[in-house]
Amino acid sequence: MKKYLPLASITIFVLTILILSLLIGKVTGQVGTNILFIGVITSILTALMSKKGGPKTTLLIFYGLIFVGFLTIAINLGKSGL
Repeated sequence: MKKYLPLASITIFVLTILILSLLIGKVTGQVGTNILFIGVITSILTALMSKKGGPKTTLLIFYGLIFVGFLTIAINLGKSGL
């Protein structure tokens, strides 16, 4: 079962992004943020629980790069005053 967790992690992440894109303008920002947090945390936890190996390492690097990219964009937008 643990060998399928990387696939489940990717699926959860993609479904979270898909749900958010379908709900743009239909829900409040707080609801969208909660959906994003729940989906991303669940996705990261499933990646952490998967078997050791290439897929686990790749997923954790991918999620780390997304997090660093988000922080970079947030800091740059904060500096520019937007």
